[in-house]
Amino acid sequence: MLVNDSLLLDMLIRRMDSNHDIVVDVETSGLDFKANHIVGYVITLGPREGDTFYVPVRHSGGGNLASIAQVPTSATNWSGSLHQADIRIINALKGKHIIGHNISFDLRFLSRVGYVPTGPVTDTMVQAFLLDELQPSLSLDSCCKVRGVQAKKGDDLYKAIAAK
Repeated sequence: MLVNDSLLLDMLIRRMDSNHDIVVDVETSGLDFKANHIVGYVITLGPREGDTFYVPVRHSGGGNLASIAQVPTSATNWSGSLHQADIRIINALKGKHIIGHNISFDLRFLSRVGYVPTGPVTDTMVQAFLLDELQPSLSLDSCCKVRGVQAKKGDDLYKAIAAK
């Protein structure tokens, strides 16, 4: 679900507050956490279709949740200003069990908006290796195929955002 107004953000935060386990994936403007920035948050709170939320905050092409002073015009010129969604999501993650694939990547970016883990953190890529160190690939798509679960809807997500 695209979180594109404050009422939807309020609903997401309430759901995050009532969940102990939260899957987090940050979408970024690039791969270097020192130069690039978070453009959106993917938050998953359960296995159902309606349990995954996307919160766009810094897409240079627009379509962001309102109330940010200035959207970066390039992948590397973020001013460091925080969006209300950054603050609210970070606060809602405190003390929670955070789950992600290659979560160290996401944690580096989250540290730039003030997040420090205060609860357990689980990396599904590490878990996949522990289950089968001979698995040919530890990519998210490969791990999803091996486990027979839905892979990340990256292309669908990007198309939906572009349409907005």
